[in-house]
Amino acid sequence: VEGVVIMDRGIVTTTSPMTGTTMIRRSFKIKDETNAVNVTIWNDKNDNIPEDLMNRTVRIRNGKTNHYNDYVSINVSGQTIIEYY
Repeated sequence: VEGVVIMDRGIVTTTSPMTGTTMIRRSFKIKDETNAVNVTIWNDKNDNIPEDLMNRTVRIRNGKTNHYNDYVSINVSGQTIIEYY
């Protein structure tokens, strides 16, 4: 999927109450000529993300698509390839 970043919620760090593991998450929304989709990037994949994503084109390959109550999102983790232009 490829689109332009139209909203960036930034990075949030949380700790799992069950395991005590720290998780790093960045959420943003991309849009193309057909629609918009929310993207969530997890943990180490955040290390290579530019700080300023607004209005940049993002291409995601091998992301995990989630569909829940007509809400679609893409998770970026281990096997996912993400590029910025």
